[in-house]
Amino acid sequence: MKYGTLLSALGVLWALSGCSEDPPVLACDGAQTTSLVKEAVHRTLLEQAGADDSVDISYQLHDIQTLENDTQTGGLLCRADLAVNLKNEYMDETLTRTIHYSAELSDEDMQQVQVFEDY
Repeated sequence: MKYGTLLSALGVLWALSGCSEDPPVLACDGAQTTSLVKEAVHRTLLEQAGADDSVDISYQLHDIQTLENDTQTGGLLCRADLAVNLKNEYMDETLTRTIHYSAELSDEDMQQVQVFEDY
């Protein structure tokens, strides 16, 4: 299946959130962080597989861990198990992959995440 092959070749992804009135609090399992990770994975999966309206795709992050916390920059290195559920009238399949991602704040207090496939 093409989605399984693409999920194994995520590479590096970027996602940026918008500014908020209060600077976001970074956490590997924070709602904004996990939302940005899912958004980056979704965007890349659709770009690599092509948009397919017949497939409903959902994402979940499990077993989220903080691996490193840079006290100088406030940036985080995180690890999680990513589950991607692909569903349509012909299939209902869940693919899983361990990923790493970093979360940090830009100079403009925008949260950024960078997603890596497990190495």
